[in-house]
Amino acid sequence: MDCAKNIAARHLEFRGRACFFVLYLTLFGVHSAAAQQGAMASRLEHSEKEPQNWLTFYGNYKGWSYSPLNQITRENVKPGLQAGPLVADGVVYLEGMQNNIYAADAATGKLLWTYVYPWTEKGNMQGLRGARGLAMGDGRIYMGTQDNHLVAVDAETGNQVWNIEVESMTKCLCDITSPPLFVKGKVIAGVAGGGLGVVRGYLNAFDVKTGERVWHFDVIPSPDQPGGETWPADTWKSGGGATWFTGTYDPDLNLIYWGTGDPAIVYVGSDRPGANLYSASLLALDADTGKLKWYFQETPHDLYDYDAAAEPVLLDLDVAGRKRKVVLHANKSGFAYVLDRETGKYLLARHSAFRIQSAHRLVVHHRSRTLLHPQG
Repeated sequence: MDCAKNIAARHLEFRGRACFFVLYLTLFGVHSAAAQQGAMASRLEHSEKEPQNWLTFYGNYKGWSYSPLNQITRENVKPGLQAGPLVADGVVYLEGMQNNIYAADAATGKLLWTYVYPWTEKGNMQGLRGARGLAMGDGRIYMGTQDNHLVAVDAETGNQVWNIEVESMTKCLCDITSPPLFVKGKVIAGVAGGGLGVVRGYLNAFDVKTGERVWHFDVIPSPDQPGGETWPADTWKSGGGATWFTGTYDPDLNLIYWGTGDPAIVYVGSDRPGANLYSASLLALDADTGKLKWYFQETPHDLYDYDAAAEPVLLDLDVAGRKRKVVLHANKSGFAYVLDRETGKYLLARHSAFRIQSAHRLVVHHRSRTLLHPQG
């Protein structure tokens, strides 16, 4: 009997230790993952502290596309891939025209791994292949594709982690041509193809671990949403407003800034009287929820393809003797706008082509048509 009691006691003791060990591993694993995410977020937010790396499409969250390094010049660079590279800790990550990803030793050029996107499963799409670049974060590389998929691969091995179809390309005639944006455990991707008169522009945020969608924002509002009154009948369903170029991020305000494309069909406006929100606009969205905080429409009722898809550049400037957080945004019309990036308030604009009298009249016109509408 005593022997049996000892065996039972040891069994319970073993189970207790095993449970404690499993709990320890679970908590340690969660803490370790959180620490890694925090470390990566800090690196991205303070990328100027490591100029030897290039951790985002623009080099930083602010959209500067500037490096202080001077060993690479116009004289010693030859034409190559069109996509912008990422560089992290001695490894350079490149995207090829076929949506393949290459990792190479930055010092020697030695190929470390290759990820081949499975185009053969999609059929012949030769005419649609192309790429602008990648995003990285939390140990993964992220890529949008020309058949409207979003892909995550392991940064060390190149193994695919997940591959999701955002929307059927055959139905929307849309794709992803620019790098997504990694922010706080989410990867945010836009859509291209708004000028074809089929797409209703949008932004999506996906969980980087699972690929599951976290939030969705429609650039073109439906009739029951604010701004829906600027689209008559059913024109909003295919109103354009593509989000084809990559946005920027302010971690202090937790706001994402993203430019939008022209309304559809851009050169024919008779069927869509009104301002056609939020096409040809600069948007500020909450990074956690995707809620619209403010917008600035640069070309109301665009008829000339004067869209606002360019990257928003974040700066801290003295404006009228006051230090302000601003966003500088260029438009195809030739105007460059300076806005308060917390509120969207118009501060000033400059034009590079028109005579100053014409430019002044256009600025006043744009200001009168710009509406600030906080949401949620």
